[in-house]
Amino acid sequence: MDVMASLIISKKTKTLIEASIEWKSDIPFSKSGKKREICKWKQNNSYSYFDLILKYDFIANSLDERGKSGQSYFELFLKQIKSPAQLSDLNDVDWDCQPMFFNNEEFTDEEKESKLSFWDRLSAVRATLLGKTITLKKSKSNEWKSERFVLDVESEPSSHSTETMCVLRIQYEHFNRGESCLLKNLEDLYVKQIQCDIQFCFDDDAAVESDMDDENDFGDESDIGDESDMGDESEVDDENDVGGHIAILTARSPVFAAMFNHQMEETKTGRVTIKDVQKDIFKELLHYIYLGRTEMPLTEKTAQPLFEAANKYDIEVLKEECVDFLLTCIRLKNAITLLIWAHFHSIDRLKDAILKFITEHGRQICEQDDWKMLVENHHDLTLMATRLMIK
Repeated sequence: MDVMASLIISKKTKTLIEASIEWKSDIPFSKSGKKREICKWKQNNSYSYFDLILKYDFIANSLDERGKSGQSYFELFLKQIKSPAQLSDLNDVDWDCQPMFFNNEEFTDEEKESKLSFWDRLSAVRATLLGKTITLKKSKSNEWKSERFVLDVESEPSSHSTETMCVLRIQYEHFNRGESCLLKNLEDLYVKQIQCDIQFCFDDDAAVESDMDDENDFGDESDIGDESDMGDESEVDDENDVGGHIAILTARSPVFAAMFNHQMEETKTGRVTIKDVQKDIFKELLHYIYLGRTEMPLTEKTAQPLFEAANKYDIEVLKEECVDFLLTCIRLKNAITLLIWAHFHSIDRLKDAILKFITEHGRQICEQDDWKMLVENHHDLTLMATRLMIK
């Protein structure tokens, strides 16, 4: 097993905001059992310990048309461990447990005596496996677990295991009472639509949906960030509008700042018609602008259009979060179309990861209809991928 972790630390308070754990493991999809990992990291002279468990349960049935003989169900568990002493029960367990960052060294006296400054301060835990987002719910004060779920596995019938990347995002409560109250007030302003001084209305007929099932539907690059679509005073039912606050939008988005600070038509009418972003995606964008997080977890269906909206309104952090999510979604069935999309939007980090995946799965990729489409319509990407395959 292979585990890596990264921490997001507040520059101002030096407190931990979020921990991201990347857990790579071969999972046998024709068996029942567990995979387990012990994680730890140090921050501000304190240590955090976590016990990660992925349970899988294979239920056999008759062969289907794809030659599969059963279905695997999964559950994820995360337990925050208060001290290394609580790890003693793991000594007799036949699982490969490798502490992070410490090269498998023994626990030091400093670790054993440390007190967890982050104890009981987790606020949310989400995981992504094979493009599926799973929310873990708190079951006890220090334990989080998911509901039972099924993964869309792309292994051949003869292959009953696949290397799976599980990305866990652990969010911490890091605000004092005053800061929490401020965030709640901001949330109420948007969610309850209090004293909004700008209204966004939507032209459903012109909304563009990012549909990767159609490999040629990437739109015209000139449409991305085209402000000529804004400011239409077409009639829209008030109940379909979404309100906002110019001061907040201006502070959070350079594009909104330019729109509202230069006495454009939108400022005069108090209405903006959105023609190139779906209403649900735009509402998620606004939710992120107000609260620094989306209302709903990212999915394969929403990550791409939300990236495009964040790109249009210059919300860089949201763009990065969408890319981070899409990096966990690379699979045989979407690698080519996702590569084309990443290339179109100049997302080098995602494009490089997909090219690496294509190189590692060259035989299966080249047998796909998507590869034929790539060869016929995207010569630069084809040349790039082919050169990597033959190295």
